[in-house]
Amino acid sequence: MINNSQYLYSINIKYNLKEDTNILTLKVYLFKNKNTPLVIEFFSKNDYYIGSVLNCGIELENGNTKKIEIVNLNMPKYISQIILLGIERGWNGNNNIGLQDGIQYLKNLGYNLKNIYFIK
Repeated sequence: MINNSQYLYSINIKYNLKEDTNILTLKVYLFKNKNTPLVIEFFSKNDYYIGSVLNCGIELENGNTKKIEIVNLNMPKYISQIILLGIERGWNGNNNIGLQDGIQYLKNLGYNLKNIYFIK
């Protein structure tokens, strides 16, 4: 629950063999409204053992808190932060704001992305 609204989300990962990268797509839905999701794509390097580093967790420094965090986009903490940022950008669950850049979302949340960000 965020601001008295309930949300659901799904994560899908696609591997690009040619570039050895991943695209993690996060879709967030306002409960009982799957017509206008918040859709965010996160581009990252591929890890030989775990695949998408954002799906399993990767250590990233947060410049706002000066702490190292293990960022895993399956954790509710990060999903809620992303939802709040989507709301700031104009999404209300009942409208479409287009495909969003997940790297920009993580940057706006204060993360140093040198460990994952080398494309796009």
